[in-house]
Amino acid sequence: MAAHDSSAPCNPLAALPTTLRAPLGVGRDSNGTLYVADTAPDGEQRVFVSRGNTLYRQNVLGSGGGGGADAEYTFTYESADSDGSDARDLLVQVHDGKANEMAIGPPEGKLFLPDAGKGTTPLTVVDTSAVDGLGVVNLPAIVSYFGDVSNGDVLILTDPIDAYSSADFRLYYGPKGGVVEYTIASFDQALSGYPEVTFNVGSSVYTMQIAVIYPPDAALLGEPGPGTLSIAGGATLKFTLRLPPPTSLAGFTFTCLGS
Repeated sequence: MAAHDSSAPCNPLAALPTTLRAPLGVGRDSNGTLYVADTAPDGEQRVFVSRGNTLYRQNVLGSGGGGGADAEYTFTYESADSDGSDARDLLVQVHDGKANEMAIGPPEGKLFLPDAGKGTTPLTVVDTSAVDGLGVVNLPAIVSYFGDVSNGDVLILTDPIDAYSSADFRLYYGPKGGVVEYTIASFDQALSGYPEVTFNVGSSVYTMQIAVIYPPDAALLGEPGPGTLSIAGGATLKFTLRLPPPTSLAGFTFTCLGS
């Protein structure tokens, strides 16, 4: 079992640390708010918006464009705690590898700056050094799956709001008063199915599986059914999913993986 940092309880839904990576463009509106587009080390395209001296990562709903030293980009995003009403488009035009025009406006799909619709407001493109020294806050995580195991333990999978790959998932298992994060050894998920995840508890290999139930109307997408937590060479425990997953983990105590 991997070493754990047990010095203090942790919050699995807290935002993980992050930094900016060579911003594609930085734009400033008339109120002084900065809008930043960058690409994370894993290739994920991100948007940050300033408030005070801090840049807050936004939930990117979709993006398009790119390629080459001269390119057009559009990023449709909303805030981390959005109710769906604050979606916006950040438009970036790049020339000779640097942003030379940027704008913000209502979501219009994959339109680029030359075809931007009404309501789009130009931004003043500023040097990327404008964000030097600003704090950076990542997106928080959400509970994707929460299972009540037959032995009284809980099994929880979390991932960031703007999850990019299965590597973003985190797994927690144990009793309510001592839920522990374990390293995910493997993560498999079919397009029409639910995750199958393996993790090690000491020398034992645990496998989490969720069955798929197809409604009588033969819908293409199945619904999550009973779950099992199998211990290699040992017992198979059943778990029941909480649907929808809880939005808070208050009342539980967690120990997260150390650095």
